[in-house]
Amino acid sequence: MKKNIFLFVLSLFYVSLIPAQDTVSIFYPNGNIKEKFEAIVTAYDTLRVGSYFFYDADGKLSHQGKYENNKLQGPYYIYYPNGKIKKELHFVSGLKSGEYEHFNQQGELIEKGFFNTDVLEGEFITYQSSGKPEQVQHFHQGKKNGFVISYSKTGLVASNIEYKNDTIHGLYETFYDDGNLNYRGKRIGTAYIDSLFVFYPSGDTMRRCFYENGKLEGILKTYYENQKLKSTAHYTNGMLSGEYIEYFPDGGAAQRGLYVDNKKTGVWRAFYPSGELFSTGNFKESSFDGKWIIYFESGQIKQEGIYINGVSTGQWSFYHPNGNLWKRGNYVNDTQEGVWCFYNESGDFDSVILFEHGVMHGLSRFKQGELWIYGLIKGGEVVPIIDEALKELIEE
Repeated sequence: MKKNIFLFVLSLFYVSLIPAQDTVSIFYPNGNIKEKFEAIVTAYDTLRVGSYFFYDADGKLSHQGKYENNKLQGPYYIYYPNGKIKKELHFVSGLKSGEYEHFNQQGELIEKGFFNTDVLEGEFITYQSSGKPEQVQHFHQGKKNGFVISYSKTGLVASNIEYKNDTIHGLYETFYDDGNLNYRGKRIGTAYIDSLFVFYPSGDTMRRCFYENGKLEGILKTYYENQKLKSTAHYTNGMLSGEYIEYFPDGGAAQRGLYVDNKKTGVWRAFYPSGELFSTGNFKESSFDGKWIIYFESGQIKQEGIYINGVSTGQWSFYHPNGNLWKRGNYVNDTQEGVWCFYNESGDFDSVILFEHGVMHGLSRFKQGELWIYGLIKGGEVVPIIDEALKELIEE
C-alpha cells in the first residue's frame, strides 16, 4: 500500500514537470492589459512562443510580433496611438535581420534600410515630408562606408561625401541650392587632403589650394567672379609664409607684403585702384612698426609718423592735398597729446591747440582773419581770454 502511494506521488511530480503551452497576460496597476503572449510554462521558466502583444497604459496596441524558442522571429510592428504603423522590422533568432521601415503618423515613409544580424547593411534612405529623399547612406557592418548623398528640398544634391568606417574619408563635395558645385576636395575626418576647389554659384572658380596632412601647403589663389586674381598667398605647414598679394578686380595690385609664421613682417605697400601708392610702412609680428607714410592719389604725402608696437607715438605730420602742412603734433599711446599746430592750405599758421588724452584742453590761440583769438579750452569749448599774461604764455 505504501509503495502504491509513493508511486502515485512520484507520478504527480513528473506530470508537473511536463511543459504546458499557455497564454500569459500581464496587467498595469490600473487594470489595463500590458502584455499578452503565448508561452510554454514550466515550474522553472516561462518560454515565449507564438504571438506577442504589448499595450500602452491606455490599452492601445503598441508592439506586435512573434516568438520562437523565446526569441523574436519574423515581422515585428510598432504602432502609434492612432493605430498606424510606426516601424516595421524583421527578426531572425532575436536579431534584426531584413527590411526596416519607419513611418510618420500620417503613414508616410520616413526612413528605410536593411539589417543583417542586428546591424545596418547596405542602402539606408531617409525621406523629406514631400516624399523626396533627404539622405542616402551606405552601411557595411553597421558603419557608414561609401557615399552619403544629401538632397535639398527641391530634390537636388546638396552634398556628396565619401565615408570609411563612419569617418569622412575621400571625396567631399557640397552644392548650392541650384545644384551647382560649391566645394570639391578630399577629406579624412575634419582635415582636407590634396587639392581643394571652391566655386561661385556661376560655376567659376573662387579659390584653389592644396592641403598636405590637413594643412595648407604651397600657393593659395582666390579669384573674382570675372576669374581675375583676387589674392595669392604662400603657405608652409598650414601657416602663411612668403609673399602675399591682393588685387583689384581689374588686376592691379591692392596691397603686397610678406608673411612669416602667419604674421605680417617687413615692408608692406598698399595702392589706389589707379596703381598709385597709397601707403608704405613696416610690420613687426603683424603690428605697425617704425615710420609709416600715407599718400594722396596725386603722390603728395597725406600723413607720416612713427608706430611703436602698433600704436602711433611721437611726432606726426598731416598735409593738405597741395602738399602744404595741415597739422603737426605728438601722439602718446595712439592719442593726441600736448601742443598741436594747425596751418591753412596756403601754409600759413592757423592755430595752436593743447590736447590732453586726445581731448582739446588748456590754453590755445586761433587766427581769425588778421586777428588772433586767445582762448581757454574746457571740455572742448573755447572760452576767450584777454589776460595779457596768459597771451604771453601762449605765444611762448
